[in-house]
Amino acid sequence: MVDPERIEDYLNHLNTETFVSLKKLRGFKQAMVLRRNISEGVEVIVLTIWESLDAIKQFTGDDISISIVPSKAQVMMKSFDEFATHFEIALQTDFNVY
Repeated sequence: MVDPERIEDYLNHLNTETFVSLKKLRGFKQAMVLRRNISEGVEVIVLTIWESLDAIKQFTGDDISISIVPSKAQVMMKSFDEFATHFEIALQTDFNVY
């Protein structure tokens, strides 16, 4: 949950620091940020696409279940998940609708 007054700072951090670092990692494919305003703040989901679960380890280390949230980003947040959830893509379309 991001502080509404810091959401632009947080998005800028992701775009100029986190995603720039991820682009350098073998197996990283894509990232997107979903957001919605709720009464507690701005709920954010950072979705990343990787070639494999093993590729994620370049970013997270051996335990891919632990969320990586730098202290610089934590100060912009009201709360964050300590653990990450990973899924395998079962179906994908490419309609370029967004």
